[in-house]
Amino acid sequence: MQGSNQTNFDSTPSIDYWQILKNRYGVILLTFLLVFITAAVITSVIPEKYESTSVVQVHPSTIAITPFRGQSAVNPGSQMTAQYLQNEFESIIAPETLAMAAEKAQLPVQWGMDMDAVVSLLEGIVETIPRRGTDFIEINVRHASASDAKNIAESVAEAYIVRRRKIEEDRAKKALDALDAESTEQEDLVDDYRKDLTVLIQQYGIPYFDGGTAGNHLGVSEKAIFQSARAKLADLETELALLRAKNEALERDEVEQNKIIPQLEVLEKQVLKMREMVAARQEDAIRLSMKQTSYTQAKEQYEQARGRLIEMKKEYSEARIRLGKARYPITPITIRQQPK
Repeated sequence: MQGSNQTNFDSTPSIDYWQILKNRYGVILLTFLLVFITAAVITSVIPEKYESTSVVQVHPSTIAITPFRGQSAVNPGSQMTAQYLQNEFESIIAPETLAMAAEKAQLPVQWGMDMDAVVSLLEGIVETIPRRGTDFIEINVRHASASDAKNIAESVAEAYIVRRRKIEEDRAKKALDALDAESTEQEDLVDDYRKDLTVLIQQYGIPYFDGGTAGNHLGVSEKAIFQSARAKLADLETELALLRAKNEALERDEVEQNKIIPQLEVLEKQVLKMREMVAARQEDAIRLSMKQTSYTQAKEQYEQARGRLIEMKKEYSEARIRLGKARYPITPITIRQQPK
């Protein structure tokens, strides 16, 4: 009896639940119908949207170095860093790029809007997404028109390529202009040093040939004469000193002194003249030394500047080959997937 009462007690809640469902069936069904109908109405009201995707691959810049004398800078686009790719994401959806894309797709005419309004609309429907682990960028466009979505995705990718190529070409032109300016500046410097050296060559009468050595060194003969005169003076002074000593030793021998005195007078006159010659040659040597210094400085300045110009022309010739657009077409971007 007790077990039967227990069974009836346990089954009572289930019976109550079923009774509630049976009594409220209409209300529950009506609620589901209302939700379904509301969702259907909202779905029918919301306009359909289509998504189109174009995939581009970003290549590093072909210009690794931007040459400027004394401060050559590494082009940030020559290395594929995360920051560089992020900059490219922003470049794709930049107003300038979107305006180019809108003009290419003729959106202002098609939509009956001015360019600013079209660009503002494109900023809300165009997005860029990186493909992880690659240098690929997806350009996604969502629009109510499937054809417009495709055309916009295609136009944005092409406008981005045009802008990026223009940037590369401008950077190459700027680098080439810098090379030309530096080369011209160095050539002018060489010409100035050459003129200064030419003046001294004409004044001093020294032949000089580019790539070789100067002719007779300035003041070589004068220097030799000066050194010879000094040596001769030293010999005469020594001979005079010996003769005077001999004369003093023969102080009581008048006969011998009478023989030495004429020799002594002649020798004293020779020493006096030689001293005058040495003094004159010494002044000439000093002047020539000063000329030699100015000539040597002018020659070294010219040769160093000329050597630097030769090195620059070789370096710049190689740089021009790297920067030449005709010989090495710039392809900074490649389309890997056309929009659908």
